[in-house]
Amino acid sequence: ERGVGTIAAGVAKAYADCITIAGHDGGTGASPLTSVKYAGSPWETGLPEVHHALVENGLRDRVRLQVDGGLKTGLDVIKGAILGADSFGFGTGPMVALGCKYLRICHLNNCATGIATQDEQLRREHFHGLPEMVMTYFRFIAAEVREHLAYLGFEKLEDIIGRSDLLEKIEPLTDKQRCIDLDPILASAGVAGLQGAGFQGIRNRPHDKGELNARIVASLEKELENRDSAERHFDIFNFDRSVGAGFAGEV
Repeated sequence: ERGVGTIAAGVAKAYADCITIAGHDGGTGASPLTSVKYAGSPWETGLPEVHHALVENGLRDRVRLQVDGGLKTGLDVIKGAILGADSFGFGTGPMVALGCKYLRICHLNNCATGIATQDEQLRREHFHGLPEMVMTYFRFIAAEVREHLAYLGFEKLEDIIGRSDLLEKIEPLTDKQRCIDLDPILASAGVAGLQGAGFQGIRNRPHDKGELNARIVASLEKELENRDSAERHFDIFNFDRSVGAGFAGEV
């Protein structure tokens, strides 16, 4: 939804390791019909906004930006990378590779292929999937990604992350298509490969390592073990963000 970039920047400042932008066009279709038809937005609208917000705030190299929602081919991976993602989630595609027939009954526990069920009999009699099936699927995905990268003239996937300047608009064919504003998607946050901030490069570790919290717990080891009451005095500063959390866990 609109404003997701601001939320993502706040999440990154809170030391998240990964931010996932999930589009409406994924899943098995087991949701209510109203949700399938009307809930959610395409990931193509949210992903560029998040990438731009993170780059503008100097946070892009601290988090992994993942996208999912209907990804099935290597071209989908290329599009996601161009719009800012450096991680890609696949769900339905690998399930189909294992034998899923897309019956849209995953929530009923009677999957005819024995995949989306906890019923041991269905699993035993109907599931014929092998790890090699999923491995082969992703090998073809990787091969297709390499083909598209070679066509674009790049060696690594990292080289196209955030490179929305590689996208070109085609002429609209209908009045409805002419009303679509693609400028927010095509706007570039800069060439990621040259800026060095197009994908996660460092761990997003918090400034507060919980040192005061560890001191509190260490000073009360005997009391905690004997379940005695105690009183301690410590100086707490505004950069001590997790005071009491570890101690509460010990209690």
